[in-house]
Amino acid sequence: THSKTHALFQKIEQNFKNNAPDCKFVMWRYNTLMKFEKPDNLIRCSYFERPGKYLFYLANHSKTDRKVTFTLGKQGVLTDAETGKVIEPVNGKYTLDVKSHDLRVLLLKTK
Repeated sequence: THSKTHALFQKIEQNFKNNAPDCKFVMWRYNTLMKFEKPDNLIRCSYFERPGKYLFYLANHSKTDRKVTFTLGKQGVLTDAETGKVIEPVNGKYTLDVKSHDLRVLLLKTK
């Protein structure tokens, strides 16, 4: 399953065109776009940014599963990049389950 997951992530990044000249990577410690409701040093999110879209890697580094609630500094449609399912905010907040030592790959389209 590791190789299937790796291949899926490669496809997601290729579709996002993360190697395009207008793409930049923002490391979790510099992420000001995603604000967590409860700051937690074991929940981290780095992302790729291109005009009108963002590819987030929301990681749970803890030993337990976490329910992560956050807001985004940009308006748009947020989807689970692995499934294509739209993630709807509730009162402007998104809440996702992230398993222990796992991550969620999210795509935000602002255009």
